[in-house]
Amino acid sequence: MEQKAHAEWFQTPVQQEQRARELAERHLKKPTQAARFPRIQGMFSVTVIVTFQDGSEGVVQFRYEPLDPEPFRRARAAMGELVPTVELLGDEELRAADLWPVYLSFIPGVTWLERVDQWTPQHNVRVARSLGRMLAQGVVGGASADAIESHILPKLRGLLESGYAEIQPFAAQIPGLIDDVHLLDPLPLQITHLDLNKMNIMVNEEGEITGLVDWELSPPPQPFGMGCSRILGLAGQYEDGIYSERNEFLEMERGFWEEMVGHAPVAVQPTLRGHPEAVQIGVLIGTVLDVLGTGTPGKFNQAALRALPKFLTYRIPALRGADPPYTL
Repeated sequence: MEQKAHAEWFQTPVQQEQRARELAERHLKKPTQAARFPRIQGMFSVTVIVTFQDGSEGVVQFRYEPLDPEPFRRARAAMGELVPTVELLGDEELRAADLWPVYLSFIPGVTWLERVDQWTPQHNVRVARSLGRMLAQGVVGGASADAIESHILPKLRGLLESGYAEIQPFAAQIPGLIDDVHLLDPLPLQITHLDLNKMNIMVNEEGEITGLVDWELSPPPQPFGMGCSRILGLAGQYEDGIYSERNEFLEMERGFWEEMVGHAPVAVQPTLRGHPEAVQIGVLIGTVLDVLGTGTPGKFNQAALRALPKFLTYRIPALRGADPPYTL
């Protein structure tokens, strides 16, 4: 993505930090003492971390598109302080410059991306298990049938109707998923993160997750398993656009599932353990929609497309037992 051209009064780091401090002081009505940029910036915003004189910290983002705060609020209601609060800030000058400012609570730690290749395997296993426990908090119950009719079936049918060349190699498998989709009916709903990657997962030095950020594109709750396909990529690695499993893949993947099912609400655990085939279908549908459902011609994630044939042979631990996770 090309760097966004900013107005003259918002081009330099000093200007951006100063504007963030002004917005934070106006919003919280208390003085700041410093501002800094995170080590890694996102593609669709300028993010500034502001330190107040009382030592507390907050985040001001200057976003390039409007933000819907509802996914954040929904996730925070289930997961608490692991999800940042988000508040829209009014500023006519920024809006005239096509910038949408927001204030978010500060999530401590660093991105997993900054540590994953430096850490011991056990650190990464700890993160995967911590992620399972966190996502278990997003199991909110309710009926999956409505989500199937309103979200999943239209998305799957839309893939078949799109005619995109990137989708054609997988088109023969989609009708089978449509036929099996109502196997998801018994499963509880779960809050899912649409862009679960190592840059959006914050961790401490012990390998425990301190929070998940960037919820803005996440859908309403989906049937359990739909949002779990990303564990395959998180426990793997891409080198030169080619996917492979990390040495600690099995420990990470099995630990993730063990913690997520084991820490789901007690009332739904019998359902999750009693319907592994349904969970498997949820993972497969989630995988297909994750890779194929967010692309447009010429803008698909090519590394994910190359990995998709392998991902579609994945079997969850509850079904495969001691067998390998993939058959390809």
